[in-house]
Amino acid sequence: MALERVDVDVLMPTPPPLPEGGVQLKLPLSLLGLRGLNNLGQTCFMNCILQILVHCPPVARFFLSDRHNRHVCQMRRRQAQSDSGGDGPLKPCLGCEMDAIFAACFSGTQAPLSPHTFIHAMWCSSEHFAGYEQHDAHEFLVALLAGIYSAMRQPSCLPPPPPVPAPLHPGPASLTRPPSLGESRGGQPAGKACEEMSSIFAGVLRSEVRCEVCGHRSTKLEDFFDISLELGRGSSPTAPGASGPAAGGGGAAGTSGGAAESLEACLRAFTTEEQLLSEERCWCSSCAALQDASKQMSIERLPNVLCLQLKRFRQESRGKQTSKMDSFVQFPLASLNMYRYTSAFLTARDGKGRKTPTPPPPACGGGGGVARERGARRTAPPL
Repeated sequence: MALERVDVDVLMPTPPPLPEGGVQLKLPLSLLGLRGLNNLGQTCFMNCILQILVHCPPVARFFLSDRHNRHVCQMRRRQAQSDSGGDGPLKPCLGCEMDAIFAACFSGTQAPLSPHTFIHAMWCSSEHFAGYEQHDAHEFLVALLAGIYSAMRQPSCLPPPPPVPAPLHPGPASLTRPPSLGESRGGQPAGKACEEMSSIFAGVLRSEVRCEVCGHRSTKLEDFFDISLELGRGSSPTAPGASGPAAGGGGAAGTSGGAAESLEACLRAFTTEEQLLSEERCWCSSCAALQDASKQMSIERLPNVLCLQLKRFRQESRGKQTSKMDSFVQFPLASLNMYRYTSAFLTARDGKGRKTPTPPPPACGGGGGVARERGARRTAPPL
């Protein structure tokens, strides 16, 4: 049975007749995707991330080109449920919900959208976000991408197995080759949709530690999905319970209490060599002892879409109080030259003859988590 994608325009209700003298305005193509999202109760953090993903070209191409078709996914999941003797409602799928969001936003309708089924699926995927409390947009993005990656690895996302033709000459010699480890039953790489989706945000970080005594270098490559940047020390801290413009409650006006800095300065600080002395000394395999060392972070491979987070909260040196830095951070709207923060640029600039190891493939499975380093936190969705 051939499967066809349902035209969402057909499912839309017929608009009311125009009043006398009214003019029907056709929505130009440039406005497709511009659709507001209703606040379902302190869900502005969710709406912010959804709007960003809807207007992110690689993500839009992925869902609008049927890389995850919710109708096909639901049909296959119901079939799998029926084959196993189960019944009842299907478990929500974040991949299907994102496909529905894109279909609704690009349907040509301008009425605000209430993503109530999406938020229910998000609650089922990450219980931490259940309820109507405020949450961090960065944490929501990490959890959402993790849920989408998990959905892409489900059997319903894999192509169905092709029919096995009967052998022309039955007998002991008519053997069927089993699929290889990297191949699904449909003849396509298993989890290909997951790989395509994760490759949008996946990059590779390079961490190099150099012994200050013998000069021995140790290099480590690590996948990342976002980079958290430290703000400068010139920022003005704000108490957690403060209110008013200094607490950031007034949007741009909330940045008036701190010194302005640039996103480029934060990236330079991220890739600046730091000294590991005293209690932070590293073990040198060449010296066979703990030695003072220097460490430098750089980007070995840039992702198609780079996610940067500004760490606006810091722990005060005295006590356990957390303060918020309200610095205004300037960033370019048109272009951001990331080459100067890559391993290739830093190697050429410093004239270091370093051997570049082969970067690992984009992570689509295996163990994930949070790797904490001084001055940065790299978060990988728990795949």
